[in-house]
Amino acid sequence: MKMSGLKRLHRLLLRGNTDVGYTPYLWLIYLLFLLPGLYFNGWKTMSVWLTVLSVVVFLPFYFRGFRLYGQPQLIANSLVIALLGAGLLPFNSSASVYFIYAAAGVAFINRTRLALLIMAGFALWLVVECWLLGYPVLAIVIPALMVLMIGCANLFHSAIVQKNIRLRASQAEASRLAAVAERERISRDLHDLLGHTLSLITLKAELAGKLLQRDKIQQATQEVAELEQISREALSEVREAVTGYRQADLQDELQHAGKALKSARIALKLSGELNDLPQAYDNVLAMCVREGVTNVIRHAGANHCHIEMARMDNGVRLTISDNGQSNTGNLAVAVEPGSGLLGMRDRLASLGGSLHIKHQNGVRLEIELPLPDGHSQQDADPASLESAA
Repeated sequence: MKMSGLKRLHRLLLRGNTDVGYTPYLWLIYLLFLLPGLYFNGWKTMSVWLTVLSVVVFLPFYFRGFRLYGQPQLIANSLVIALLGAGLLPFNSSASVYFIYAAAGVAFINRTRLALLIMAGFALWLVVECWLLGYPVLAIVIPALMVLMIGCANLFHSAIVQKNIRLRASQAEASRLAAVAERERISRDLHDLLGHTLSLITLKAELAGKLLQRDKIQQATQEVAELEQISREALSEVREAVTGYRQADLQDELQHAGKALKSARIALKLSGELNDLPQAYDNVLAMCVREGVTNVIRHAGANHCHIEMARMDNGVRLTISDNGQSNTGNLAVAVEPGSGLLGMRDRLASLGGSLHIKHQNGVRLEIELPLPDGHSQQDADPASLESAA
């Protein structure tokens, strides 16, 4: 209970700036320098009581200074502490310690030139007052030098504190952006995965139902078995997408595209091939194939789909076209914010690629993706793979 009470008091005294830890309490040890002044003054009753009163007044402003880091009010707070020292100097020659506290505090206004000017003003103020009071030269010069030295030392400390604050802010922003990027990645992957898979499941279920109506039990059983397999694969892919380990493969996606289009009674023609691509580029193109084919099945109303792949001088081109009704209304649904085509654009943009949508006797998606050096200069395979599903 006692320890928790002390922690609450600590948070109360330094609320908003508990990063300094317990060092503010350590710095209070400089108040002991008030004792030599009382000693040399013969421990006069008025001097003792005024010194005690000054400490009582000083402490609230001292702790308030830690809560005003970087704020203009810190100047006024330090000025009050300096005035406290000036008022006590005639009764205690060691009251110059308050000028040191004032200079140390003003260093944290985060304006170096202004802080230096104020520190110099405090030092000059101390020198003039001590000289008028007739104090010895050493009792004037040493405290003035301490004001400047400790003030400048705190300027360096203030710079470090500000760098740490900016670093923490930068790290917090990086963490926030990483979380946003991860949510967007999961959103895109789940959209692509579930959109494609659920479309395929719907088609398979409809086909199984029609086969059952026609008493084609064996074929219906085969479709249901494929449904089970698709569902299991989808569950595994969703888990991988959420944990960030999912890696798409262009050749596998082309095979899946053929099966999905066949189930939707859409013929597929493949032209060209893309081999030996960097993993990241292969993954992006695979997801583009998945999303493009899903849109053909869902929105095109087509009976034919053509996927063309070719290498260019500086990269690759992949096009997905259909002979549907070129329904811009359906396509508008497909490119709403958060949709698969926007996710496709984001993926391509991350690698410097682009997506263009054209309407030519249907819808044509043109995907261009530049490749890094060492991959873009490979000659295209003259052999062309053409198949109809």
